[in-house]
Amino acid sequence: MRIIIVFALICNAFAVPVKVGLALRGRTPDDVLQHIVELVSYASGLDIILTGEFSFCGGYVKFVWDTTENSFIPLPADSTDISSIRTAKILDTLRIIARSESCYIWAATVPEHFPVNSNSIPIINPEGKIIRIRRKIRLLGVHDVAVDTTIHLDTIVVKSGGRIAVMTTICYENTYLPDSLDPVDPPAPLWLIPHGSWAAGTEEMTMAAQRWYYPPPETVSLHAIWKVVRDGWVRPDAVLMSVDGRLNNWAALKISNYLKKPFEYEPIISVDIHRDFVVAVANVPTVDDSLPTLLPDFVPPEPESLVILPKFSSDVFVIMGAKGEIVRIFDENFNQVDSVFISGLEITWLPKKNLKNGKYYIFDGITMKEVFFQRR
Repeated sequence: MRIIIVFALICNAFAVPVKVGLALRGRTPDDVLQHIVELVSYASGLDIILTGEFSFCGGYVKFVWDTTENSFIPLPADSTDISSIRTAKILDTLRIIARSESCYIWAATVPEHFPVNSNSIPIINPEGKIIRIRRKIRLLGVHDVAVDTTIHLDTIVVKSGGRIAVMTTICYENTYLPDSLDPVDPPAPLWLIPHGSWAAGTEEMTMAAQRWYYPPPETVSLHAIWKVVRDGWVRPDAVLMSVDGRLNNWAALKISNYLKKPFEYEPIISVDIHRDFVVAVANVPTVDDSLPTLLPDFVPPEPESLVILPKFSSDVFVIMGAKGEIVRIFDENFNQVDSVFISGLEITWLPKKNLKNGKYYIFDGITMKEVFFQRR
């Protein structure tokens, strides 16, 4: 099956065409590799290849990353670990493809033990070097001491000559990024989401359209997702491309911003859909382009339920969607240790200096959530 969709385009002053290949996940990592081979055999001039979450999942691998050549080379920590050996060979093959096609590859994702189980994206540059390993934020329950300290934004030079900013979030990170980490400049005009399975619903994430899981599960807040835009992680007119990592069809392929108001600017030039891959070309603003102005009716949805997120750069917890007049905080023995008055959709809790690391419960009179506090 092949479908080609072409859109009318209104160009920005500083925008360049960016060609992205999206490779569908198969039953095995070798299937994904074959889909990438078919993709590059069909499409020339690719700037980026993106795969879905868990595409290279053959068990959690253990690598010793060799960095002597100003890049990351995966060396299996155990010479008898078949999964690590196999995944290292696949990454070596992807490095060859990136070099031969002179493109970037977002190899999403490799389950990795580093030093705890992590979900990692080796990012490969056109020279065939793994220049960065993007690790997913780990949040078990609400808080986990294992924190992704890598930058979530990359700036790359595409074949058309422009330098663009790319922001990558992995699956549920959209909920946690705005409150857990600080955004980086410049806000990205290209937003890549490799994910597990967010395959239903019609909720909007950017000022255009990205379908989302609705009604959202308990750990997901659409209110928090909108803050990815509000807080400056991505531009409000960002081109968003996502690849579902579980479904073996394109039902969950979402490309945002086409034929949607309130923006007249139309970044999608074409979408070429095949059985095992998609080629999408978008007109993406460069780092020199000025930011668009948000329209007055930009109002994020209210929090659906009580959500508590840790700010990893400090000891603050952001509390959203609390009901009633006051939030009470209890220790693990259910003794009240603090309280915060509710004022607006969001409040913050800064644990007192005498509070020890450990488990706490936050209660708004209706819902109680468990958090783990570790002082920075």
